[in-house]
Amino acid sequence: MKSGSIAVSLFLLAAGLSSASPANAPQSSASQSTPSQSSWPSPPPGKPWEVFVPKEYNYCLAAAPEPKKYKPVQDAELSFVQLIVRHGDRTNLNLIPHDDTVWDACSHDLDTNVYTEPTKPFPGKTGVKVQQRIFAPHGPKSFAFVYKGGNCESGQLTDKGKEMHRDLGSRLRNIYVDELNFLPKDFTVNSIYLRSTSTWRTKQSAQSLLGGLYPEGHWPSHSYIQLHTLPDLEENMKPNRKSCLYVNGLRSEIEKEKTWTDFLASQDALWKKLYNITDLGVYPLFPDTDSWIGWMDMFEPRVCHNKPLPCTYNPETNKRDLQPCVTREDADIALRNSFYSYIYPKRDSPNATNYTRLVTGSFLNDLSVELKEISSGGSNNGTKCNASQHRFSLYSGHDDTVSSLLGAFKADDKNMLWPPYRSNILVELWKKKNGKHIIRVIYNGKVLTLQPGHQWCNLEGCDLETFTNYLDSLVPQDLAKECRSM
Repeated sequence: MKSGSIAVSLFLLAAGLSSASPANAPQSSASQSTPSQSSWPSPPPGKPWEVFVPKEYNYCLAAAPEPKKYKPVQDAELSFVQLIVRHGDRTNLNLIPHDDTVWDACSHDLDTNVYTEPTKPFPGKTGVKVQQRIFAPHGPKSFAFVYKGGNCESGQLTDKGKEMHRDLGSRLRNIYVDELNFLPKDFTVNSIYLRSTSTWRTKQSAQSLLGGLYPEGHWPSHSYIQLHTLPDLEENMKPNRKSCLYVNGLRSEIEKEKTWTDFLASQDALWKKLYNITDLGVYPLFPDTDSWIGWMDMFEPRVCHNKPLPCTYNPETNKRDLQPCVTREDADIALRNSFYSYIYPKRDSPNATNYTRLVTGSFLNDLSVELKEISSGGSNNGTKCNASQHRFSLYSGHDDTVSSLLGAFKADDKNMLWPPYRSNILVELWKKKNGKHIIRVIYNGKVLTLQPGHQWCNLEGCDLETFTNYLDSLVPQDLAKECRSM
């Protein structure tokens, strides 16, 4: 962790951490809403981009460790835990013009109370409690033709997203507090290190998770935890295309590779259909027009909330009530294509290793340094206050955060699917009776398994040195130089 990270004091009130159930949203004039579970074909696919998807895969909610099934490593003592998570359920980032879908899944019952640190001019806390509320104006003089209303912002964590992370925190409490006595029963400021990207949905996901880990009655009055974030230009928990320009150049090289161009060509008909239905040629509002990832983001939040999929715009009614419509099969194929949009550049491309070094190598270094220094009883070179006392580090990020780690680990196909909401990676550091340290990696409740031919370690019990050496092999020695290699 860089010593220049920004520490924000986040005061967590237990009473504000519960989430109400989302209200039933009114349905728009678009196509019929559909259940959140897809019916994936069972036979193995023929093309590499026809990714096989197990029936249990659910984009809307990742599995989590089950306390009754969790088993500690035999003849070993737990020393340290790193938890890397994706935020919870959110609204879509990609908007469709003239869409009358109403998003009212954000009750804002989760207070975000931000205080400044004491400073010399202001010796006391100088902030105030605030609670954000979204409202959507209507009428011909507003931009309601883009966003029709509700109480959610685009890309905002929903009530459902808050509750799923509270549930994850509660499960982890059952394991690490109640069963293992690894974490204290009541929160102490030095027991947990918290880091998030600067996006509100990742901060709120972390806040909700901690509310489950330390619910009301276990969070001492007036205590707070420092939430560490990096400046945007230094962020390494997601691809930093602003500071590392070669990420864009390398991605362009990957997209010229024959496997990738064959993939795009095979899906061209559906691409054109979706493009025409959503009027992207008329309203270029779409931030991901060069990727199937954007289509997935447009459809899957709707699927998770049983919202209708979009139809063609009717200028006479100013609604999307004309055929053709996006079908559930279209949405499923778009999701499957988005899987490959992650798998290929991050794991299977000839340039995947170089890509991984640039998009996640710096973060891998943070994780590796922390594990090595904790195992040796060090103090993290002063990069974390009282780091030697921390027993648990929470890193709250995005799908890119999780998928980049999975690609770096060379996870097998079933684990390289798009990380669902609240995806969680537990990196556990155990100390054997003989003094040897081992690592166990648990992804969405199960030990992470690796791609055949790339099984560099058994992640049910990997020697610490082997594990950190592997991570270190993906860390650029001179990141600035490699980022200017274009």
